[in-house]
Formats: sequence, structure tokens, C-alpha cells
Amino acid sequence: MRAVHLPLNDTRMGRYRAGLADLLPDLATALDINQPVARPTLAACVDIGLITDLLADPTPGLRLLAWALCYEDVLVESDDLHEIRRVDAVDADRRGYRITRLRGEPHPVVRIDDHVDHDAAATRSALTRLVETTSRPGRITPTAS
Repeated sequence: MRAVHLPLNDTRMGRYRAGLADLLPDLATALDINQPVARPTLAACVDIGLITDLLADPTPGLRLLAWALCYEDVLVESDDLHEIRRVDAVDADRRGYRITRLRGEPHPVVRIDDHVDHDAAATRSALTRLVETTSRPGRITPTAS
């Protein structure tokens, strides 16, 4: 098993008004075999060529297990603001994961959801779309523009 870190260009991310909520669906669209890369901002934020190369890896038995996203967030609780780090993930079985760790806390809180919830966070639906787009059997990898 291997995990691949795909860094985002933080300075270019500012061009996405809604941040990750806009970038992730654009990425899923760009990785769909029937769609060209439509937004130059996307190509400036993430290396689409690297992703398509990884998806085209011919290694026998290699398959996509999940898409995940690690980010900093703010939790509002009882009129207090708390800095948190989150990992949102969706696996190939469409199971959702959310790991949340408050700053200074030794242990994270883990939530696993077996059902796609239409009221879930924007990252969940976008990660689900990425999984659906990139884990199809016999998938032909798109060419990056």
C-alpha cells in the first residue's frame, strides 16, 4: 500500500472563492475521461499531470483505495473558537471518514459513516465524486492540458 501526497499551491487557492468546496469538484471534472481541464486556476493549484500518471500506473493489483484531504479548520463550540485539524476521506466502497483533532488534545475523534449523506460537508460529496471518477474498472486516464 502507498499513500501519495498531492500538495496544493496555497497562494493560488485564494482564487477559488469557496476554497476546497470549489476546487475538489473541479478536480473531479478534470479527471473525468470525458472532460478537459476547464479552469486554468485548477492547473495552477494542483499537478493534474502527476495525478493522471499515478492513476495510469500499470502495476498489477494496484488500485485506488481512497481520496483524503487534510486541512486546518475552526470549530465554534459554546461561543468559543477552537483550532482543529481535520482529515476527511472517502474509500472505494463510498464509506466516509472524518478525523478531527483539537489543538492541544492528545487523541483525535474518529467518525466513520457507511452511508453517503446528502447533508454531509462539501468535502465529503466532492471526495465521493473523485472516488467515483477515478476508480472505475477499465478506466482510461485522461490527458492533462
